[in-house]
Amino acid sequence: MVDQLSMSDFIVGCYYDENEKMWNVYKNSERGIHSVRLSTVSEREAFKKLYSMIMFIYENINSNKN
Repeated sequence: MVDQLSMSDFIVGCYYDENEKMWNVYKNSERGIHSVRLSTVSEREAFKKLYSMIMFIYENINSNKN
C-alpha cells in the first residue's frame, strides 16, 4: 500500500505523514497490529526499505514452494 496508512491485516506499505513531515514504512500483522519499521525524511530511503521488505516476503513465499 503506497501513500496511505491501512489498518488491514498482512499489509506492508509507506505513507507521508503531513503532520510530522516524515515518511513512514510499516507492516501490519494479523488483526491489523501496526508496526512502523522506518521513519525518515527521505522518500528514497523509505521506498528502498519498502522494496527490501517486499522482496524478503516474495523470496520467503517462493522458497516455500519447493
